[in-house]
Amino acid sequence: MKIFDTKIKKALWISAVAAGVWGITEIIESRQITQCMQNAMVWDYDESRCREDCLKWGEGFGCIKLTAEETEQIKRCRDELNCITDEMVRTICLRNGKAYNEDTRNCRYTFQSEMCYKLSGNWTYPSDCEK
Repeated sequence: MKIFDTKIKKALWISAVAAGVWGITEIIESRQITQCMQNAMVWDYDESRCREDCLKWGEGFGCIKLTAEETEQIKRCRDELNCITDEMVRTICLRNGKAYNEDTRNCRYTFQSEMCYKLSGNWTYPSDCEK
């Protein structure tokens, strides 16, 4: 019976250590995400890292990539309101293969090629829709 008790204690101890390590890892990542957002950057959940080269990151569409020039421009004016113009968003959106609504000035980040010319409203579609 003593061997059985020792095995249970050892298993419980290993489980407690594993849970502690997992909890600390979660806390560290949560702080990294918060700091990333506070610095006006984007957290990439696929790569578990903070990125300045994405306009936006979302599950299902990933990183909406910025060029080096766009990244630098946004870095220079992070604290300013309206730093990113509607025309910049439009250009970035279309270059990343997404549709852009000319009336609402919003990018449809979840846009898929099968949606080409099927959205209601005043949309500009990426060049991939021409193929």
